[in-house]
Amino acid sequence: MGNSLVTWQALVAVILCSFVGCAEAGKGDVISEDAVAPDWAGDNSENDLGTEADTADTAAETVTEEPEIEQVDVSSVETIAVSGKSLDILGQNPVAGLQVCVFERVDLPCGESDADGVYTVPQVPSNAEISLTFHKESYFPELIMVKTGGEDMTLAITSAHATREQADIILKITGQVEDPQRGHLGLAVFQQNANNSFIDMIDGASFEMDKDLETEPIYLNDGGLPDPGRSVTSTNARAFVFNVEPGEIIVTLKHDEWKNCSVGAFGWPAEGPAAIRMRVVPGYVSAGVFLCVPTP
Repeated sequence: MGNSLVTWQALVAVILCSFVGCAEAGKGDVISEDAVAPDWAGDNSENDLGTEADTADTAAETVTEEPEIEQVDVSSVETIAVSGKSLDILGQNPVAGLQVCVFERVDLPCGESDADGVYTVPQVPSNAEISLTFHKESYFPELIMVKTGGEDMTLAITSAHATREQADIILKITGQVEDPQRGHLGLAVFQQNANNSFIDMIDGASFEMDKDLETEPIYLNDGGLPDPGRSVTSTNARAFVFNVEPGEIIVTLKHDEWKNCSVGAFGWPAEGPAAIRMRVVPGYVSAGVFLCVPTP
C-alpha cells in the first residue's frame, strides 16, 4: 500500500507540472530570440482534435463555437520561426508527433515535434500576440500565449504534456467535473535572478482573476498534490483553475514580498503590475507563467 501511494503521488505531481511547463535551471532567458530553428513545415492535414470519427461524433456540439477565420495572404505578413521542446509528464522523455499550430490561423503551416521533442512553427506573425496549440491523439490539448518579436525565437521553458487519461486523474482527485464548453488554467510563478541565469519556484503567491469563477484556484502542496486548504502557492509554485468561461482573462499575481513580476514565457502583457492576459478556449488547458525578478 505504501509503495502504491508513493507511485500515485509521483504520477500526479509530474502530471500537474505538465500543464504549466517546466522551467530548467541555468538555461538563461525565458525567451531567446537568437536561435534559428530548421526550416520545416509540418503536415497540417490531420484533424487537430483527433481522428475523423472522433470529430464526427462531436461536430454537432462544437459547430456553433467555431470562430470565423479570416483568410490572409501569408506572403504579405511578416513572420518568424518559433521553436521549443515538448516533454512527457515526467519532464524527461521527448514527445514526438505533437502538432504545434498558430491558433485560428489555418493559413499558416504547423510544426511537428520530432524524435527529440523539438518543434518549429516556421511561419508565426512577428511582433504580435499569438497562441500556439498542441495536439496529439490521446493527449490533452494545450494552449500557450506568446508575444513574438522581430527575430526567430526559442522558448526556454519546455512544454510538457499529459495524456487524456492522466488528465482525468487530476479531475478525479480534485473532485472536478469537466465542462466541455469551458477551458482550464494552469498557472506558475518562477524566480529569475538579476543576471537571468537561474529559475526557481516562488511560494506564498496567490492568483486573482478579473472575472467570476466557477471554482477558486486550487493550489498544489510541496509534493505537487492538490490541497483545497491552501490559499497561496507552496514551493511547488503552481495552481489550477477549472471550468473557466471562454475568452480573455487577466490574472494578477499577489505576493507580500515579490513585487517585480511580469509575463514569463507563457502569457501576454497586461496593464498593471504583476498581471498577464490569457486566452481561455473550451477543452484546452491554457498555461500562464509569471517571472519575478528581485528588486535591486
